[in-house]
Amino acid sequence: MTDVNTTLGYVLNNDQQRLVEENWEFAAGVARGYAGGCVPMAELESEAWTALCKAAFKYKKVEGCKFTSYADYFIRGSILRLLKSEGERRAVEVCSVEDDLAEDNLDGDEEWLADDKRREMLAELMEKLTPKEREVVRRYYGVGCEAVTVMELAKELGVTPERVRQILTKAVNKLKILSNQK
Repeated sequence: MTDVNTTLGYVLNNDQQRLVEENWEFAAGVARGYAGGCVPMAELESEAWTALCKAAFKYKKVEGCKFTSYADYFIRGSILRLLKSEGERRAVEVCSVEDDLAEDNLDGDEEWLADDKRREMLAELMEKLTPKEREVVRRYYGVGCEAVTVMELAKELGVTPERVRQILTKAVNKLKILSNQK
């Protein structure tokens, strides 16, 4: 990957460097387990490499504790911190779908309409909902039409108000999950 000693800012001895080199495939495998999210594989591997080096630097051979078990703790913790910070960064960058939907009438909100990126993102996410979920979200939040109440939606769809709430909750949760994956 990279020179072990320049990665950490402190020097690993030969035994520690050997531990890192011998266990790199293990660390890369752990990183691959977190692939597919919002963080590129190269960043996951880089984080795994740094954590593996840190584990090697701190590892003291103790009977009954394999290095891979010890390193796994460092690698997973480091990757989870990276994913959390990336998720928080993206949450700040990408406006919450729920906040966008919570506007009384998105169609009339000039500031919201001016942000093409947000509008495109919401349209793309809405396409991933089922037709019924999409209709309930669109009508309830007034996306492209006038907003209606749960009672009005229940009458129109021929279902109970509780069923409309269930569909709405499921759809909004789905939109949140999809927006976090973007």
